[in-house]
Amino acid sequence: EWDLGAFRAKTVTAGINDVTMAKVEAGQVPEARDLIRQLESRAYDRRIPQMVSAYFSDMADVLFAMTLHLTERSRLALDIGDSCYGGVHVPTHRILTELARNVGWQLEREIVLRRRSSRDGTPLSQVLLVFGYAPRHNGRAREDAIKVTTPHWAGKWRRFKEDLPHQRGMFAKRNWGHGLHSLCSYQGKMKPALAHFLVKTFVPEGGTLLDPFAGVGTIPFEGALAGRKSLGFDISPAAIRITGAKLRRPDKRLCETLLATLESQIAGEAIDTRDEESPS
Repeated sequence: EWDLGAFRAKTVTAGINDVTMAKVEAGQVPEARDLIRQLESRAYDRRIPQMVSAYFSDMADVLFAMTLHLTERSRLALDIGDSCYGGVHVPTHRILTELARNVGWQLEREIVLRRRSSRDGTPLSQVLLVFGYAPRHNGRAREDAIKVTTPHWAGKWRRFKEDLPHQRGMFAKRNWGHGLHSLCSYQGKMKPALAHFLVKTFVPEGGTLLDPFAGVGTIPFEGALAGRKSLGFDISPAAIRITGAKLRRPDKRLCETLLATLESQIAGEAIDTRDEESPS
């Protein structure tokens, strides 16, 4: 459970319980500074200004990160509402529009979806913001940011989708791969050649892979064959047994003991059957 906090820390702040010291210490976006000062003096809970500050800081990161994956003239539709805390109006849509403009988004339309009011009667609204992307910041800075945020496997994944290597040459054969792949049939088993190239695409040399729905271990097995540390689990007891038969080193003495036990049980059942059929 200890690592769940790391995932939570990466989410956009959406409530008081999402406030952490790390987010508080990350600072405020300038566009929300005056608003935060008002909230600090009037909010009934000190976490409220921290929550609002962290939310806008997180959204600034989101709006910038999105631009790293888009072409010019892309569109963004953002459904958002404003808020009110301690009598202080939080114009969420206005501040988000400023944050978006800073990284190249241009507001094209603002559509009011519905109107409402806070508990103290402050008029509030839910709006749809429609932005168009027209980058204005330095192209080199954007390219550098893209390089930093691009995963190591991105180029390989692009080539994989273009070439589909598992459907070419010997890899297209149904029985390609290690003989243990055919140890036992299993519904929905992945083609070994596909698993082979997925490992090559996503797992670097010396890396570790985890398959959370491993089935009969096709991907972990190919990972192990490729020298990667491979982990997997599955809900099916049968799948786990088959995977174990592929990946674990067989114990000759244990196999002989199990066979002897099985033969003894079969013989015992046969004797019982004959006894039941004999006349009393």
